[in-house]
Amino acid sequence: MFVKVKILKQKINSFKTLLHLLLMFKKPTDKIVVSCSQHLDEYIVEYQKLKKFGA
Repeated sequence: MFVKVKILKQKINSFKTLLHLLLMFKKPTDKIVVSCSQHLDEYIVEYQKLKKFGA
């Protein structure tokens, strides 16, 4: 479980950075920005579930 949490933290940080960079050049409604944001949301929710239910 610990490894999964660690990987999720890395994914979250990577997607946060990517989203920040995308927003420097694209509008928030651009398809790629929305997609990146949705993936980030999924990873955050998964991370929170793991932390809450015993990681």
